Amino acid sequence: MIKGWRVRHAPCMVCGNTDYNDLWIKDEFHYVCCYSCDLVRVNPQLLMSEVARIYSVGYQSKHEFHPGSQIASPYHKGLLECMQSYRQLGRILDVGCFTGKFLSAAKEAGWQVSGLEISKEAVQRATRDQLGLDIRQDTLLRTDFETETFDVVTMFDVVEHFQKPLPNLKKAAQLLRPKGLLYIETPNFNSISCYFLGKNWNVFFPWHFYYFNARTIRHTLERTGFRVMKIQAVDIGPLSRFNAFRNLQNSGNISRMNLAKRLKNRGLVSTHLRSIRVAYHYMRNIKNIPFKALSLLGIHVGSKLIVWAERL
Repeated sequence: MIKGWRVRHAPCMVCGNTDYNDLWIKDEFHYVCCYSCDLVRVNPQLLMSEVARIYSVGYQSKHEFHPGSQIASPYHKGLLECMQSYRQLGRILDVGCFTGKFLSAAKEAGWQVSGLEISKEAVQRATRDQLGLDIRQDTLLRTDFETETFDVVTMFDVVEHFQKPLPNLKKAAQLLRPKGLLYIETPNFNSISCYFLGKNWNVFFPWHFYYFNARTIRHTLERTGFRVMKIQAVDIGPLSRFNAFRNLQNSGNISRMNLAKRLKNRGLVSTHLRSIRVAYHYMRNIKNIPFKALSLLGIHVGSKLIVWAERL
């Protein structure tokens, strides 16, 4: 038991090795690096029944503090344009889709869309909004989609939540047609943000089970039926020490109000929110130019890994 939470000790779920090097302890959870493959993980890990407790409050926290909008963002539109070359069957699956913002953008772009989400509240919200999206409350391992039926599978900040990354990625490969695309975004353990903030970086909390860098995500994907086409490490933020686990323990929330929400509550951006989002998108693109250039040289120091991989 850790702070009233049930846990289990786990080997590395990529190579199976039980030997590791301790990196640090945060909130009584050990963060360790596998001696065999260098993948970083939390050990011991929360039981999935405990994670379900966290996700039961996760929707309210995320929706209350980061409500967002179903309006397609410039980022999503640009990403879908890049994915257009993979379009054959016309089907896209978003794993961990929350209320379906990316799926709404994909549907608007003419894709037949499906989503998987474990939060019952998020699925209910998407249903209430009557967006016409096929969003199912299910996990990737349990889903009954037919094999080889999708051109693209996306995972935005999801793969780090898999307690069993290999089976989940193998299932994604089964759902994709041959040479279909798997698109992943996940925190980069070898980032500048991690270097400066260490264990206090806000991505380190115990329901993130695994932390990848460019080499370990490539190794993991190559073991699960994929050929990695491109890896980029972009962005420098968030440079935040916010502790989601401690906030959960103290206040019952796993998020905190973001700047846009605070400004909106003060009436400062309510009439210009779309313009601000567009401006932010272009500013971020400019800021990411040096990170993308470094990635071309094999130097991956941005805070977010972006991976394009094709099913073999």
